[in-house]
Amino acid sequence: MNKFVVVDIETTGNSLKKGDRIIQFAAVIIENGAIVDTYTTYINPEIMISPFITELTGIDNTTVADAPLFHEVADSIANLLEDACFVAHNVHFDLNFLQDELELAGLPKLACPIIDTVEMSRILMPTLDSYKLNDIAIVAGFDHDRPHQADSDAFVTAEWFLSLYDKALQLPTELLNQLYKLSKLLKTNVAELFSYLIRNKANQQQIPETLQFFRGLMLKKVQIAPITHSEPVAFPSDRKEKMELLQKGYSAQYEERTEQGDMIQFVYDSLREGDITLVEAEPGFGKTISYLLPAAIFSINKEQPVIIATHTILQQHQIIENELPRLNKMLNKKINVQVIKGKSHYLNLWKFERILRQENEHYDEIITKMQILVWLTETETGDVDELNLSSGGIHFWYRVSSTSVENETEINPWGKMEFYQRAMYRAANANLIITNHHFLLADVTGNIRFLPSYDYVIIDEAHHFEKNATKFYGNQISYRKMKYLLGQLGTVEQQKLLGKIYRLLIDKNIHMQTNATTLNKHIESFTNMCEEFFQLCLSFSKKRQKNAYGKVSTSISFLDNSRLTYAWERLYDAFTILYEDFENYYEKLSNMYSLLSEAEKIILEDFLLLLLDFQTMERFHQDVFYQQDVIIWMETDDRSPLPSLVLYSQPLFVGEQLAETLYSEKKSIIFTSATLTVKNSFAYIMEQLGLNHFPVHYNQYKAPFSYTNQVNLYAMEDLPNISEVDEQEFIATISSYITSIAEAVEGRMLILFTSHEMLKHTYYLVKESGLLEDYVLLAQGISGGSSQRLRKQFGRFDKAILFGSYTFWEGMDIGKDALSAIIMIRLPFTSPKEPVHHGKVQLLKEQGKSAFYEFSLPEAVIRFKQGFGRLIRSKEDTGNFIIFDKRIYTSKYGTTFLQSIPKTPLQLMTIDALCNKLEANRVGTNSKDPED
Repeated sequence: MNKFVVVDIETTGNSLKKGDRIIQFAAVIIENGAIVDTYTTYINPEIMISPFITELTGIDNTTVADAPLFHEVADSIANLLEDACFVAHNVHFDLNFLQDELELAGLPKLACPIIDTVEMSRILMPTLDSYKLNDIAIVAGFDHDRPHQADSDAFVTAEWFLSLYDKALQLPTELLNQLYKLSKLLKTNVAELFSYLIRNKANQQQIPETLQFFRGLMLKKVQIAPITHSEPVAFPSDRKEKMELLQKGYSAQYEERTEQGDMIQFVYDSLREGDITLVEAEPGFGKTISYLLPAAIFSINKEQPVIIATHTILQQHQIIENELPRLNKMLNKKINVQVIKGKSHYLNLWKFERILRQENEHYDEIITKMQILVWLTETETGDVDELNLSSGGIHFWYRVSSTSVENETEINPWGKMEFYQRAMYRAANANLIITNHHFLLADVTGNIRFLPSYDYVIIDEAHHFEKNATKFYGNQISYRKMKYLLGQLGTVEQQKLLGKIYRLLIDKNIHMQTNATTLNKHIESFTNMCEEFFQLCLSFSKKRQKNAYGKVSTSISFLDNSRLTYAWERLYDAFTILYEDFENYYEKLSNMYSLLSEAEKIILEDFLLLLLDFQTMERFHQDVFYQQDVIIWMETDDRSPLPSLVLYSQPLFVGEQLAETLYSEKKSIIFTSATLTVKNSFAYIMEQLGLNHFPVHYNQYKAPFSYTNQVNLYAMEDLPNISEVDEQEFIATISSYITSIAEAVEGRMLILFTSHEMLKHTYYLVKESGLLEDYVLLAQGISGGSSQRLRKQFGRFDKAILFGSYTFWEGMDIGKDALSAIIMIRLPFTSPKEPVHHGKVQLLKEQGKSAFYEFSLPEAVIRFKQGFGRLIRSKEDTGNFIIFDKRIYTSKYGTTFLQSIPKTPLQLMTIDALCNKLEANRVGTNSKDPED
């Protein structure tokens, strides 16, 4: 395998059988590890090219008018591929289409080995965020200025293939042998490539110094050095010393913010005095380093860890990658810091070692095994967040993660080399332990304590903490998960988990009270009851309003609906009978665990994981019938209503639970965020967190920005209220306004919606108008990919519009110097029909409180502040914040929003006046002398 031909084609559509044809063919020839030739040609398809394809590829009917027909170049293409390996990105599309064209031209189909660079990338580059060719080109630094043109795509694919080839060549022979054995079960001929590389490396048996081979796995060497305790550090005595420390950490990049010194002192005093504290620091203030610095000094001097709980994994990474190096520089020493996540995040090497030996023909499982094998040579943490797994790969991960419950009678030969054990060892000796809200709550509420003993906690992004706590204390069951579990279980006769367990019981001569026929009836009954119950739930979701995330969301009450109650009780009874059988089987087999073979132990461990998943049914049942002030609701996606149906249970308020498990148990708890106050008052957040009966200290810190000079705050005076016009008319109007504003600012714009339906309709109207052809349009829930991926795509283009819902309101950092304008379509009140919100409102009304002023309005103000905070992050940033909701100046509560953000004058504008001003501001800014 020495000759590779990397191919890419452009076509009029997806299927030649439906009349589509090739319009461009390109090939790059690789021999002896180098590009030796290229071939490209346009092809006349003899049919019209659609505007969509022209927009995608840049190829129109004029381009191919004088190009050869396919049969005129078919022989050249076939000769090119003779005795070569066919390589492409998503190879089956290119190959199958080309085969059909060759057959149509009267030539035999190709009979050559094939390699898919997507498949190779997943195996050899398991940590890439995306396997799309455009994204790969950006990461790899390849010149790819004409995506979706065959010659450019083929050349980039060839360059990438050579990179993958070189990486595979550098892998140790032992690892290549493992990949080769697994790859024989794949859909392409990558096994032949691994075999060829192994033969070429026959004389290179030495394992690199950076790796170690242990129990059949190749791992990156990680020195788990003994932790040394630091000498005490003098806390800076005055503001000047604090500023000097900050300057030392940031060097020339530091913008002096004198109030940072005050926050540093306040946090340090709070830790030292054992206070519960609320700290609000505006966006761009430098909040994170202002609590990390005093926390690190306090921990070193007190010899006690400080827990830092964040809202997102991204924030954890930002602390480690951005703030920790600065902190080390400030204190002139390495601070012992450890990130801790839930056990499900960490690979269990002992479980993976054993499952690796088990043969399996499931494609996703094979790929995931290969990904993990390569990843083990790179990772120091064993954290799944580093990997890019398929949905099938995620299911496999669950089996090999440290969630797996190990039998106490068996010694794990990996011992302290297990990734979770490594993390816990470091945490036991760390100054700062960084975790998330969920894991902190799991630690303080569980029977087993995961974290080392601690008394000092800093909760960042604290405006999310109450919602995260209610999610933590809640439960959920879903149709898809139940179907998955039942699919994994199978029947007694099938070669699935239940069949394996049943045969294992027979092999071990274990008496079973339930025979196979009865057990199958129990499975059938539970399956039928599941289907009946979820179908009934689905009937309640018809014609319901969608929430801000595009889901149909419906409150339900088991107590008020006899049909639903009856259906659930039938399902729960079927579950109880079945689960009793399963518990009995597990108990009997676990009692003889030490006598089981390795394969049998894995079967039993997988069965236990399934039992743990099924326990959600019991917890949900308790919430439905025995817990007070719990809201039950369902969500579904109208594109696939039944498969997407999920039922949730959640407590309405968690203040009492937090008081009992957290506030009363820890010495000092510091809540910090950029948005904790409403009209400079902490009353709302204190109520939500259940802090009203505790002595609480609080403070606010302003960012040193001149909002009057840096932010233009506008509201539209010629836009109708949505309540006064038909919604479609309102959407048509705002779409035209967005288009006009985009033409005026010529930059990046973030459009914030509270309704996903309105977002979707507005996006398509703007896109289909064709007036913003030079803009990249991205929409949450439409463009594809996660919010984080959308954010990255958004930042790559100078002229882009991102249509976002609540994810982009609530803390999604767009990035410095990224935005020219933010448009807020409506004030961010939660829909009164949203189940949790409705439940809280009803409970507050029963308590004789004003639900609007004590809950709905403050919640909206906090979200409004989050949206406003996306715009300005430094003294150099400028931008326009435009509100389409007239209530900001017509309602009596509109001033509450304006009085809760930094003082910025509100300017009322017509669309024509606004566009003229935006354009004048843009032209004026661009024409300024650089020295000004």
